[in-house]
Amino acid sequence: MSSKWDNIPALFANEDAFWDRRYWDTRYQQDRTTFEWYRSYESLQPVLSKYLPKDGHLLQLGVGTSRLQVDMADDGYNNITSIDYSPVAIQRLQDLYPGYSQQLSYAVADARSMPQYPDAGYAGVLDKGTLDALLCGDTEAADAGALLGEVWRLLQPGAAYVMITSAAPKSRLKYLQTPATPWQQLLVYEVGQQGALAGPYHCCSSSTGSGGESAAAAGCSSSMPAAGSSEGTLQGSAAAATAAADSNSSSGGGLQEALQLPQMAYSHLVYVCCK
Repeated sequence: MSSKWDNIPALFANEDAFWDRRYWDTRYQQDRTTFEWYRSYESLQPVLSKYLPKDGHLLQLGVGTSRLQVDMADDGYNNITSIDYSPVAIQRLQDLYPGYSQQLSYAVADARSMPQYPDAGYAGVLDKGTLDALLCGDTEAADAGALLGEVWRLLQPGAAYVMITSAAPKSRLKYLQTPATPWQQLLVYEVGQQGALAGPYHCCSSSTGSGGESAAAAGCSSSMPAAGSSEGTLQGSAAAATAAADSNSSSGGGLQEALQLPQMAYSHLVYVCCK
């Protein structure tokens, strides 16, 4: 069956097709190299190592031809399953990195429906650009809801869904904050060029979790800096951001557009959603 994505004139020419598996199959067949969306592991390591346990079973959604999981394995992660709905991408990674079979596994699967994977089977779920790709389609709300519903089902209590994106909170929180995914904590980091890091910023907390959250969830909560303090190379006013978010959360409104993250020249955001 032919597709309108059969001929790709340039690497980034069809952003509106990022939700379509046929586009990715064609792209990976034409481009034989690996490709890293957004930031490298070196830039993301301070956040990933904080919320994704190296000795836990992790699931990476929409791996594409990224080598992020390879860099994580080199840094001590020992059990990462990476999936993609493009069999071309999965075969490419299996061919490129055969020496990591003890730490890394790959499978063809659709992140919107993963019945082959068990409830509460993962100590963390990683998503670098996959939700973004699904949101390029005409059924973005349904696709996002399906993916996030599966993430919630697969996560162990207290585990984190870590999502890397180029999108600001005002365009992502409407998908992340829903009755189907009552996160204990939702934090945002900003990763700038050359490893600059800002955050975490507190977007929401679940009132249902008080008194009954697991140790891991409490760990997510305890990662928030106290008002007026800084963490790492925090830039901008975290206290003001936290105050705005807390005020908003108590009124049930989520994060308002008034909450501004510091701008660090072509930065990306890391959302940490703690179950």
